[in-house]
Amino acid sequence: MEMFKAILRESVSRTLILLSRTNKRHKYLVLVTGMHRSGTSAVAGTLRILGVDFGRKLLGPSYDNEKGFVEDIDFLALNERILKYFGSTWYNPTDLDFKAVIKRFSPRLTYLLFRRFLHRDMYGIKEPRISILMPLYLHCATALGIDVKCIVTKRPRKEIIASIRKRNSFLKESDIDQLIQRYYESIKICTKDIETCEIKFVDLLYKTDMVVRRLNQFLPFLNEYHAKEKELKEYLDPKLRHNVILE
Repeated sequence: MEMFKAILRESVSRTLILLSRTNKRHKYLVLVTGMHRSGTSAVAGTLRILGVDFGRKLLGPSYDNEKGFVEDIDFLALNERILKYFGSTWYNPTDLDFKAVIKRFSPRLTYLLFRRFLHRDMYGIKEPRISILMPLYLHCATALGIDVKCIVTKRPRKEIIASIRKRNSFLKESDIDQLIQRYYESIKICTKDIETCEIKFVDLLYKTDMVVRRLNQFLPFLNEYHAKEKELKEYLDPKLRHNVILE
């Protein structure tokens, strides 16, 4: 039975890939990556205001993220499922065999991406676990003929550690420090052949117009700052920058 399901998943995946490639319109997948608590939600929220579609099935706000996570719950659920299947977690990631990951989970991710791009030319996904699952996402997007653009969110290391410790007190500072290194090393290795743009969380809050100009250069189809200035100022409230640590 499991073998039959695997064959069926692979058959459906190949069909979707063929269907996708018959559409000659240029398509872009915008991935917002970075360590948990590094400002990925703020970056994704900004991109959403500027015109990037992140979908409708988004994870809502919580006590530790008042503006909302801007995470498509289908991709979040898949990422958690992948890590669990291989005995891993976001805070204790194991060394994954991506040949096995792709074989087992590329049909599902291919299906999700195909559905999101069925009536769109651009789609954004923000979910920090993608930072350590990047080979799978690049594989599926490439198979579907979708160009990937990656935005990497940065925040002072001490602030990330303090923010994670506040939410996940069972994690030691030294463990979080190693996690940060692991996430960003994974991003660096996996994005060496694709277009990337690094955004600093602090700059986004205090130099918003400058950051938006950089994003306009990276993604020319976005709205410009002056067109969305009021919305951006309401959304990017510097008071939401908790755990400020001056170095």
